Amino acid sequence: MFGTVILPGTAFVELALHAADQVGHHVLDELTLEHPLVLTDTAHSVIQVTVTTPDTDGRRTVTIHSRPHTTDTDTALADDWTRHAVGTLTDTPVSPAPYTGTWPPTGAQRLDTTNTYERLGALGYGYGPTFQGLTALWENGPDLFAEVTLPTDTDGFALHPALLDAALHPLPSGDLWVPFSWNGVQLHATDATTLRVHLTRDSDNAAHLTAYDTTGHPVITVDDLRLQRMSPDQLATPTNEPLYRIGWSQLPAPQNAPAPDGVTIARVAPGGELRDRLTEVLELTQRFLSDAANEDTRLAVVTQGSIADRPDPVTAAVWGLLRSAQTEHPDRILLIDVDTWSESALATAVATGEPQVAVRGSEVMAPRLTVVAPNADDTTAPPVWDPNGTVLITGASGTLGRLVARHLVTEHGVRHLLLLSRSGAPAPQDLLDTGAHVTVRACDVADRDQLAAVLREIPEEVPLTAVVHTAGVLDDGVLEALTPERLDTVLRPKADAAHALHDAGPPPPSPGACGRTAAP
Repeated sequence: MFGTVILPGTAFVELALHAADQVGHHVLDELTLEHPLVLTDTAHSVIQVTVTTPDTDGRRTVTIHSRPHTTDTDTALADDWTRHAVGTLTDTPVSPAPYTGTWPPTGAQRLDTTNTYERLGALGYGYGPTFQGLTALWENGPDLFAEVTLPTDTDGFALHPALLDAALHPLPSGDLWVPFSWNGVQLHATDATTLRVHLTRDSDNAAHLTAYDTTGHPVITVDDLRLQRMSPDQLATPTNEPLYRIGWSQLPAPQNAPAPDGVTIARVAPGGELRDRLTEVLELTQRFLSDAANEDTRLAVVTQGSIADRPDPVTAAVWGLLRSAQTEHPDRILLIDVDTWSESALATAVATGEPQVAVRGSEVMAPRLTVVAPNADDTTAPPVWDPNGTVLITGASGTLGRLVARHLVTEHGVRHLLLLSRSGAPAPQDLLDTGAHVTVRACDVADRDQLAAVLREIPEEVPLTAVVHTAGVLDDGVLEALTPERLDTVLRPKADAAHALHDAGPPPPSPGACGRTAAP
């Protein structure tokens, strides 16, 4: 890519599928690629694939790391590892039907592939002979039908990464795109050297794939593949990489803004009960988008929740839901927050052309990504973690919870941890090896009785001094598929648990303690 050799994303898929097979799981439910693995002629890398024990739903987490190779393993530090991919394995396979139709399908138009790799080279792809496997291509609307061949043997791979990579070569158009998220990946057959590929493009950056062998037997299916653009800067070694945050920047207020045309207004009252408000907003948005009469109309959802200053939790949740909806339905939904409702404030917000706007009196603001300057205009002292106090971590058996626990011990000197999770899974050995005192409890934090019982167990000599709330459950779905029940699945471990922790009271201050509850 742009002259830099990287391990293809399909190789990470192969590694994850192999790991899944080793533990008796058959579905790579999700794999997100986070950082490219750059390869050189002189530096060698060690790759580590880790699979966790099953959670209560039988799902396992798979992670793929690498570090520079060294002959002295004693000098290899945890900080040397780079995480390249993280995903989830499940054991609920689905067997697709064989391909029994004509090949290529009737009505598909053949495309010229003579200069495919010259065209891809001009975009920044540098495919060597092993990866130049696309031999034929047909198109029928959003559907692509391709034949790809591996110009070598399978070399022991279940599915050679070069063959799967070649199956994706019809997708790029105009920019350099690389896979970053694989969902619902199943391998149905091994040792294939030729594939007949059916790709359906949902958008520039999304597709799904089914590949068959020449007899029509399924080889691999990918329910959802997401692509992202790559730039040369992403392959450079980061040095002093900055941190970013979302800030609200003032915009020039439109003059004499006309009354908005083609906009349906929906006012959301401030405050209220979280589930009721989210269900209300979800249902009104679903009704709007499903009504054919609104096809040429935008929905403007107006809140009064100080979203740019100190948003109340309910308004913040409404905006979070609708921000996701905006990505699925571009240019159909506007988010507007006002301090005082008025027709002029609404007209001003719509006239900016921004998808998200906050109006404060005569000021109009929109969210922008800004670089965080360390210590700039920040007089707040960082929290001091009391080594003699107990830090409670929720969701402690999850990936984030485990990372936070180790970070607090190794970087901040925390010596007493209370790890809560619904499963009560044992603490990882590397955490126990640090010498910290670790207590593990099975606890549904949203259950106030269970939480109270756990808090009563904390010894007086090591009082609770901080809480890190990492618990959460994922229940993904596009807006049209969401239901109040699916919202409840997500809200209970995150929002209800946070409320229960809040009502349990802040940890009592002690000498050297941060004296507050931290809930990222």
